[in-house]
Amino acid sequence: MTATSHWHVLLLNDDINTTTTVAYLLHRLCALSVPGAVGLTRQVHERGSGMVGCFRGREEAEAFAARLQLHGLHGVVRSV
Repeated sequence: MTATSHWHVLLLNDDINTTTTVAYLLHRLCALSVPGAVGLTRQVHERGSGMVGCFRGREEAEAFAARLQLHGLHGVVRSV
């Protein structure tokens, strides 16, 4: 990776959590507004994934993905 690499955390759609639960957790964990959390939840549901964070360091991105997983959401880390 180059020094300018960034790491995205993507939230993946699942068949377990309700859209209400996902929107609530995005609002709380990602500090999104309620309309922003609802919109991102809709995007994840319709497209299968959506970006919930962008980080400079891999460790920070992995820690955030782990935090999502602790709350029942499936986050994955990708380098860009």
